[in-house]
Amino acid sequence: MDIRHFFSIWPPEERLGGSPRRSFNGAFAVPDVAIYDTGLAQASPLHRLAILVFMSYLKQEKSDVATFEYLSKFYRQALNFYNSSTTLEAIYAWYVVAVYSVIGGDSIGMAIAHCHQYCRVYVALSSGIHDEEELQYLDIIWQDMIQSLYFQHRDAIGLDELNYPNAVLHSIEKIHLLLQKASSLLPSQQSIERQRSPEATVWVCQNINALVVHMQYYLDNFLFQINHRASDPQDMKTLRLELRDICGRIMQLVTHLPGIYEYVCDGYGFSPSFALENATVGREFLHFPPVRPRSAKSSSTPPVERDTAVAFAYTFARLLRNMLDPAADSDEKVSVDVYLSAIALCRLCASLPDRTPDHDEYHIRVLLTHRTLFWAGLVLTKSRYFASRPLVFVADIL
Repeated sequence: MDIRHFFSIWPPEERLGGSPRRSFNGAFAVPDVAIYDTGLAQASPLHRLAILVFMSYLKQEKSDVATFEYLSKFYRQALNFYNSSTTLEAIYAWYVVAVYSVIGGDSIGMAIAHCHQYCRVYVALSSGIHDEEELQYLDIIWQDMIQSLYFQHRDAIGLDELNYPNAVLHSIEKIHLLLQKASSLLPSQQSIERQRSPEATVWVCQNINALVVHMQYYLDNFLFQINHRASDPQDMKTLRLELRDICGRIMQLVTHLPGIYEYVCDGYGFSPSFALENATVGREFLHFPPVRPRSAKSSSTPPVERDTAVAFAYTFARLLRNMLDPAADSDEKVSVDVYLSAIALCRLCASLPDRTPDHDEYHIRVLLTHRTLFWAGLVLTKSRYFASRPLVFVADIL
């Protein structure tokens, strides 16, 4: 009965083209946690045990004795389950258990551990999957999972806990190990550099999303290490290099989306004649011409909010990469580009239509915009370009 109920979460018509996900309240923070349809075909003993773990929690909205009994059976069954004929079943089974632990686990440590095991299984067994659509679907649910874990972990940390960094450090180190394991799921430098056909837009956007999630994790870790503990200088150098590498890969991927790259360049560039005519102290930004949004799909496709989100990703990655450049304080070109990126972020925010967002657009139009302006404000603390000083234009930087 519980297994049939689990599959009824997704009506049959939605399996054929609708949304294959449903959301539930997370245990540790406000944001919802999604669970994706794992498919009727994966009805192996391990998958059924995973479903029973999830449903025993869902019925009571809490873990009880039955939940942990099913979980114990699941662990024992999983030890002998990894073989070539059960690849998908093992991946989907660990996915269901990982989602359960993020929605209703007894601790964030348990959630991180289950997500880490799900990642191990996915990394180890994905090479045996030759269906490209299946792999793409698995990538989507993995990215949603790791993003849900990010919010459940970060939002549950109270300000008072930052006064005791060792308590937070334990979970941050566990997540860092998880990300190192997941790094093999990110696009390689070689795959990014390959020429892409227009049909590859989905692949590019999906991998930008994956890299952005990793960038946010690494940035939080970097800021925590800098501000709340005396970290080893070599460890910080390594973390800085890893973060800059992720930012660089985001920037390279966006260049495979000509429309978005033009959108970004529009945010950085403006007419020299317009600038010279309007560059009065304290009024430069207000007199910049508006930025025209563009679509990732084609020049004839109307742009949507997610196109601006991709443009944000490039611009923020560029801002962050230059801020973390060891030469940022001594190299004028790097320093100037930091300011240009901050201005570009403001101009991109202004390019969003002035209308009330619906639920699906809320994260982009409100949360992402607020966070973007916060970072821009850390850079644009005072007027930098005066009328007597020539402005540096995007052509000098790109």
